[in-house]
Amino acid sequence: MKRRFVFISVLLFCFSTICSGACIDEIKTFYASYMTNILNVDSTNETLCKKYLTEELAAKLQRMRNATGGDPIIRAQDMNSDAIKTLNVREIADDWYMVSYLWNEKDSASLVEIPLKVGCVNEKCKIVYITLSLIHISEPTRPEPIS
Repeated sequence: MKRRFVFISVLLFCFSTICSGACIDEIKTFYASYMTNILNVDSTNETLCKKYLTEELAAKLQRMRNATGGDPIIRAQDMNSDAIKTLNVREIADDWYMVSYLWNEKDSASLVEIPLKVGCVNEKCKIVYITLSLIHISEPTRPEPIS
């Protein structure tokens, strides 16, 4: 019985490690593609969002875009090649990851960090929550709260 418990524990640990690595790859693929599309004025980001975000999150992010004029996925209105080149994703807690990039690769003060949460949806790693930036929260010209 003790051996079975140890075996199952090791199996679960290995599975969570594999899933963690897969989520990092999925998040990085999503962000690299999304940012590149913005840089190239490509309109396929809606398709990307359907693949990598939950429906609920995609709808919420669209409401935020409409209310603020910015893009909460990248915390910016546009994109540049330095940001794509310096894109990084790391795990910070269970199901939480930090996406980061430098707006100017020679200026560490231009660091943008975006904490997000993933979940398993139909056995796939999907982004379920992206934290708001203080700019989006304190936008004084917003006519109504973002829900």
